[in-house]
Amino acid sequence: MPIESQLGTKDETTYGTAVTVDRFQPYLSESLNPERFRTRTPALRADKQTHRSDEYAAGITGVAGSVEFPVYSNSFGVWLKRALGAVTTTGPTTGAYQHVGTIKPDVCLTSFTTQVNRALAPCAVTDGPFTVEGCQIESWELSCSVEELLTFSAEIIAEDCTSGTSLAAASYSAMSVLSWAGASLTVDAVTVPIMSFSLKCSNNLKGDRLYLQNSTKRSQAPRDDFPELTVEFECDFNAWTQFNKSVATTAAGTQSAIVFTVNGPSVIGTSGTYPGVTITLPAVDITEADANVSGGEMLTQTVSGMVLDNGTDEPISFAYRTSDATP
Repeated sequence: MPIESQLGTKDETTYGTAVTVDRFQPYLSESLNPERFRTRTPALRADKQTHRSDEYAAGITGVAGSVEFPVYSNSFGVWLKRALGAVTTTGPTTGAYQHVGTIKPDVCLTSFTTQVNRALAPCAVTDGPFTVEGCQIESWELSCSVEELLTFSAEIIAEDCTSGTSLAAASYSAMSVLSWAGASLTVDAVTVPIMSFSLKCSNNLKGDRLYLQNSTKRSQAPRDDFPELTVEFECDFNAWTQFNKSVATTAAGTQSAIVFTVNGPSVIGTSGTYPGVTITLPAVDITEADANVSGGEMLTQTVSGMVLDNGTDEPISFAYRTSDATP
């Protein structure tokens, strides 16, 4: 039954060589499925009425799908390197560490093994381990809304999968959820109350690396273009500031510095530091900031933009504060 499920991951030393997963976290959903192929011939022959059973090749070219889970005060740091490429760690400061993810250019993103327990139905509690190797994050999204948890989702492409491995024993560290209760946003250092926030990233991986090489499985995917990050938030329409940026005629006039923070409910040990995330985007090109009238409801404004490189700061600095010593 699904309530008996678990999801674990571990970074691989060699792309496509599965390892035993040892990092586990509560999760919401997964959709990792094989990409199947059937190569059939249209060749004509006497008495052939349909495609023949002896005239095609079959197999898989890889695996694709998504995982989604709440962001907790622990066990999330490992996803920063997988999602962005680079992580630096500072600490400890009386038990608190900070892991900061940034974009690493010209890189094949870290590959990892994922295992999910698809327990067999309907009534017996029988494990159904499904293991996927050579996982890479093609795109991801971090989002939060009023009365919701901070949530991370990732679209994954992978090399291969199997149902034949043993289920790894799951263990979880003590952790607390990160939610809208600890969230805040600033735009150009001014606090803006928001109803929702979303940060999306496409890593633009070349995931179609299939070759005539005695294997139908995809090869490791490098970046095929610049990563593309976009941000969107909803707020009250109480000023023309962001609208004016969206219609400005100079590059500098269109840009805002955005910082999104979510703190956990209690400090880490005696450090005075709250667990959580702080995402710093020094230069966001505001591309939309509209508010339209439809009835008598109070106007709200949806602001969206593209994250840029200002030539001085990291385009994105994704800081994760936790008691975990390693990402």
